[in-house]
Amino acid sequence: MFQSSSIQKRQRIQDQQKISSNDGGVAVSQNLTNNKERTPNARAAVNEPATEHPESAQSGSCSAEVAKIKLPMFLTEFHTEVASNVDLSDFTGLDGEQRRFGRFSFPLSLIPTVERINSVYGDISATSLVSPSVSTTVYVLFCAVIRDMEHLRLEEVTEDIILKWRDVIKDALRLGFNVAFAMEHLKKVVFAYIGQRGCKLLHYIDSKISTLEAEVNDWKKKRTEIYEESKMCVNAAENFIGVPVSTGLFP
Repeated sequence: MFQSSSIQKRQRIQDQQKISSNDGGVAVSQNLTNNKERTPNARAAVNEPATEHPESAQSGSCSAEVAKIKLPMFLTEFHTEVASNVDLSDFTGLDGEQRRFGRFSFPLSLIPTVERINSVYGDISATSLVSPSVSTTVYVLFCAVIRDMEHLRLEEVTEDIILKWRDVIKDALRLGFNVAFAMEHLKKVVFAYIGQRGCKLLHYIDSKISTLEAEVNDWKKKRTEIYEESKMCVNAAENFIGVPVSTGLFP
């Protein structure tokens, strides 16, 4: 009887140990599962250091550059409404003798520009209800902007120049001048200015592709030369890959 009781007691202890062991295993398993669920990267869950491939880093950098091209901060700044602080001193060649054209007087250096604007777009001041005594400065500044556009190449244009042109054109629009055509053209200049960065990046990528293609072609040439020089040996070696060297000894 005592022996039976002792056996039953030992059995209960063993059962408890099994349950405890199973519970622990379940707890560990659940803990690992939870960790995996909380951690997107399995390597991070076990503290395994991740090794980044150099080409991956370059690819990420390239993507970042493309992103900058697609949506630069300057584009946002261009469309921001700000008070204009442009004056005559921001342009050159506006001093000296003036000549009257219509209701306004312009520096002699601007007369050819005024005539070109008038011949293509007509009197851009006709829609303005502001007195010439008030709007003359803005008209002169606008013509100075157009003259700058006629003399500057894209690579000479800067963000400050673009923003200066924008301020003058917006001032003319606020006074009722018919100069929407100038703002539309300036937007094209902005996109072209931003596009310069894209062109440089694309040229760089094309150069890298050409270099890599030349390297691949060089390796292909070397491979062909090596194979032709040792074709018999290479073929013999391939016949023994993964098999004993006695292969073929006993046909």
